Amino acid sequence: MADTTIQSNQSFSVIPFATFTSALFTLLLFFIDEGLYSSGWMSDLGTWMAFFIYAGVFFLCQVLISQVLLKGWSVPVKAMLTIVLGLSLGLYISIGVIFN
Repeated sequence: MADTTIQSNQSFSVIPFATFTSALFTLLLFFIDEGLYSSGWMSDLGTWMAFFIYAGVFFLCQVLISQVLLKGWSVPVKAMLTIVLGLSLGLYISIGVIFN
């Protein structure tokens, strides 16, 4: 009898994925908050330093969620949950640090 198991050749590389999504999410937040719905914030060096700090927090939270909580999950579910849970945790931590 033939083996009917399906082998998945998909792999999930969290580093480029988390870098892209954390940068995109941080750009959206800075567009809304710092630039007041404009990209005027991009001309200030101090704002760029804050941008990289926030993007770094979001990135680390996504990597943490992906590597610790979602080991062995399928690629589409892991990608979706990495975005939702990682960015939510990063936002929670960022707000907690600011208002503490």
